[in-house]
Amino acid sequence: MSKRAQGFGRLYVTVEVHDLDDQGKKARRRFYRRWRSRSFLRNYLRAFLGFTSQGLNISTWEIVDTGGTTRISGAGAKAQANTSSNKFKLVVGSGTTAVTPTDFAEATAITGANADFQDVFDDSSGDTIAFRWVGTIVNGSGGSWSVNETLVQVDCEWGSTQRFFTIIRDVLGSTVTVNDGQAITVSYTLQTTV
Repeated sequence: MSKRAQGFGRLYVTVEVHDLDDQGKKARRRFYRRWRSRSFLRNYLRAFLGFTSQGLNISTWEIVDTGGTTRISGAGAKAQANTSSNKFKLVVGSGTTAVTPTDFAEATAITGANADFQDVFDDSSGDTIAFRWVGTIVNGSGGSWSVNETLVQVDCEWGSTQRFFTIIRDVLGSTVTVNDGQAITVSYTLQTTV
């Protein structure tokens, strides 16, 4: 019998595509798939350090916003991402470029294909601690989307200006088609065993 690994964190991304009913609510599920995410970006830990260590002002800990501009932690007023209008954002794109630790935005944007994560769930059980962010985006573009990448962005203030920082990016194992009038739901589950 092997001993269970403890204290090891894992991240999973789940994608669903739903038809919508007459009231715009999710109806029949057309697609479901779960992948192991391996895509925490350099921005993830650097943003974490910046938010928790306000006095940190070392160029080594710079983070890059979605426009490609480098921001050095400690320069500017940063707000927590879970307060007021500052939130975690779900973004989907059509790019297939492999993930690198220095990614800062989607490889190929899909216009309008982003939304705030609407729910957070505590999926903990026994020695497994887990939480899940869930976000849904409705395709009302008039055409279909070919989704190949999912991202998590932090929407926060920097120097009194709203900025976005990508902290997670995944390229999916296969293209997910979202037709006009359908909804795509993406969830990220972070779990560890204690």
